[in-house]
Amino acid sequence: MTIEHLDRLWESLAGAIATAMRMSGAETERFQSNTIAKLIGLLPFIANCDDPERTSLSHLATFVVAGRGESRHVFDHGPADDVEPLARLRTISDFKGGDDATIERGMALLCLCMLSGYERDADEDARTGEYNPINAGSWNAVSLQTELIRTISERPSASLDALMTLEEARILLWES
Repeated sequence: MTIEHLDRLWESLAGAIATAMRMSGAETERFQSNTIAKLIGLLPFIANCDDPERTSLSHLATFVVAGRGESRHVFDHGPADDVEPLARLRTISDFKGGDDATIERGMALLCLCMLSGYERDADEDARTGEYNPINAGSWNAVSLQTELIRTISERPSASLDALMTLEEARILLWES
């Protein structure tokens, strides 16, 4: 897939979600420019999954709901999510068919974004009492980061690199 094709596809997907979720103009703009949302939405297409549009819109709807209003707390990280790093992402990790290596790389990039956020927020979370798996000692950030980087590096994908690089995954903010 060319970058131009992915960009047009993203515009269509983002527009469908913005309409379905009744986003304001400002919310729509923020959503359309959100790199994490874009990766979530385009991953089923890049991985050549069956029913990629259905999977994409389902994952994007979950991403939006997880970051809005009263439903947000339901998706916050809790001790039950500590069992393994992708546990918290399980609601956006169901793919029918598709290239496993591409899916694994995409999910590892998303997990690295999440992990980097926990690292950035560790001090603030400790002050406010917000649950953080790094502060709880459930996750070793260094070893987990090493594992995620290895997974990402071992599964090259020019299309995924065009959406999010390893370096970007370390600095992007996980917001819907």
